[in-house]
Amino acid sequence: MAVKKEKSKGVALVELLIVITIITTAFAYLLGLAAFSFKKTAQQENYLQAVLLAEQTLEEVRAFRDTTDWTSGLGAVSNGVDYYPQYSAAWTLTLGEEVIGDFKRKVVFSKVLRDANDDIVEGFGTEDSNSKKAVVYVSWGAYQIELTSLFTRWQ
Repeated sequence: MAVKKEKSKGVALVELLIVITIITTAFAYLLGLAAFSFKKTAQQENYLQAVLLAEQTLEEVRAFRDTTDWTSGLGAVSNGVDYYPQYSAAWTLTLGEEVIGDFKRKVVFSKVLRDANDDIVEGFGTEDSNSKKAVVYVSWGAYQIELTSLFTRWQ
């Protein structure tokens, strides 16, 4: 009988080690899952802030367009050049890229082309001097979003 008790104690010790290993593995998995969740939440917050900043930038460009004459305002900006909106007594477009906290923003304008039916086309067409395409870029870390809008001479 003494032999059976010793085997029983040895089996109990092995079972205890197995249980501890399972609990430790499960705990490590849960900690990893929590860390992943926190990281994704932070990324989602940054993404949302970037989208809001891009939308704000488009609204500021719209305010610039609405408060200036087309030929000296939005119609006069250079295509393919980085700008950012800035307010100082009135809305203006400043050359370059603006840094706001962890984010960088810029807006790049390009010409709008139209076909014979007056539809907007890519590539070949007649330039519409009363329209500008604006692409807002907001970047942070290794990420970037883009929002595109079409601005026309409405006055």
